[in-house]
Amino acid sequence: MVENDKNLCNSIIVPAECSEQFLNIGHQKAGLLRKNGVLVCGISSLKKGYCIRRISPEFYTVIFTTGGKGQLTVNGKSHTIAEDSLFVVPPKTWNSYAIKGNFWNIVWFHLEDIPYWSVLKSVGLVIRPFTDIGLLMN
Repeated sequence: MVENDKNLCNSIIVPAECSEQFLNIGHQKAGLLRKNGVLVCGISSLKKGYCIRRISPEFYTVIFTTGGKGQLTVNGKSHTIAEDSLFVVPPKTWNSYAIKGNFWNIVWFHLEDIPYWSVLKSVGLVIRPFTDIGLLMN
């Protein structure tokens, strides 16, 4: 299978057993998030079969794993995402992510491609254990 074929389309598979809670970015108290380019974010408890594939997203994808494992594929190269790790995929980067095992618990953000987040673009793809937010920028 050629996973980064330009003719493939975006796909989202969320089995009924999954649980996702979204933060209401439209809420008046979420103004600072909106102002700083947080498009959508949430907490998810994912089960077998969950898979997201994006061909050329217009936003940064930021995911922190709080339990279980995931599998991230970026431009055809796969990475196992362990508990207590974080990944950031820059905009316009072909990617897919899916559960690896029986469950995957995550906190996630989609961030607008704006100057506020440009440091993330200069770093490129980030996959690392996450114990301190400062590690994101180094």
